[in-house]
Amino acid sequence: LFARMTVWHFKKDKRKEGFLEFDILLNLAHNEEGFRGSLSLLSQNDPNVATILTLWVDEETLNRSEKEFNQAVKKSNINTLKDLNSKIY
Repeated sequence: LFARMTVWHFKKDKRKEGFLEFDILLNLAHNEEGFRGSLSLLSQNDPNVATILTLWVDEETLNRSEKEFNQAVKKSNINTLKDLNSKIY
């Protein structure tokens, strides 16, 4: 399995709303071939941060999903997001 860890930095006090927006985007991943699951981790130290792990069957589907996800984020016009950082494992 391959994993993408994405750290979402939300605007002040917008994590709850941001998670609702993220859920819509995550539902797109559920339909992707090679998607195996996700895990959401909420920071207790910073209420405006969430870490999301998505799991993929292979590197090819992980890379393809990243391109599609980035396009979906741009199209969705998420207004609660301050910053987004991804790492692949």
